[in-house]
Amino acid sequence: MSQMAREKLTLRAVGQTVPALRPSLTTALTTGSSAAVHSPVVGELTSVVRLATTTLARVAIGPDADAAAGDMILPAGAVEYFRVQPGDRISLLSPSGAGLATVTEC
Repeated sequence: MSQMAREKLTLRAVGQTVPALRPSLTTALTTGSSAAVHSPVVGELTSVVRLATTTLARVAIGPDADAAAGDMILPAGAVEYFRVQPGDRISLLSPSGAGLATVTEC
């Protein structure tokens, strides 16, 4: 896990800690229904990515990821965090048409 992903935010009122991820590089992608789009390969120190989409999207993650109709669905307006490994890329396909997505390395 990267140093940034291990950082904690302390909630002083109750003395508990919660994970806090520091965002770094963000890639904006324009998604579409005719072909999957791909993020650049994630960095060597990246272990988590934040994915946000404006339209329903099919998502695949891996070194050779290529999103297709059978892959997991990320609903429109969703924000999710995914564990990744160095060399992975994020692939998206929006069956409902054009949209925007951001992939942020944490």
